[in-house]
Amino acid sequence: MFTLLHPFAGFLLAAPKRKKINIVAFFLGAMLPDLEGLYFIPFAYKACAALAGNEFTACAADYPSHFLLHSFLGAILIGVGVAMFFLLVNRMKIMKQKTNTKLIFISSALGTLSHLFIDLFFHGGADALALLYPVGLRSSLAFLGLQQFWNIVAVAGIALFAYIYLYKKEKLFGDEK
Repeated sequence: MFTLLHPFAGFLLAAPKRKKINIVAFFLGAMLPDLEGLYFIPFAYKACAALAGNEFTACAADYPSHFLLHSFLGAILIGVGVAMFFLLVNRMKIMKQKTNTKLIFISSALGTLSHLFIDLFFHGGADALALLYPVGLRSSLAFLGLQQFWNIVAVAGIALFAYIYLYKKEKLFGDEK
């Protein structure tokens, strides 16, 4: 799934608890695992360089790139990293309000876990998730060509969420006028 859609898809999962989480930390946690893929881009290009067109694209897309940050250990590390970032920002007095470090950690870890849950449906084969990293076991719920189905479900679900959210906002604003 496209990296920038992860926070919104994850937000759908976390919507019942949205008032109890830090949304910025949640969004950071939902997007940061895909930074791992940047490391593997040069290796994918090198491994697939001899191919052309659609074969190259398919090869590069299937190149394994989900390891540490796409694991439960990665969720903890991302949570700690985001919490430390917020602590640093607080110490530098960039933000006026104090932040709850425990809430920041939990929110970013939940964001990462939502990312992992969503990616389970989109990545299979060699690029499946290593949820128990460093154990070599790969996990995936993308089988029987269902990746395209889940792409459609994800886009439709996000569009439906946006429509309902905007409709409620419009209805609320319409009552005030």
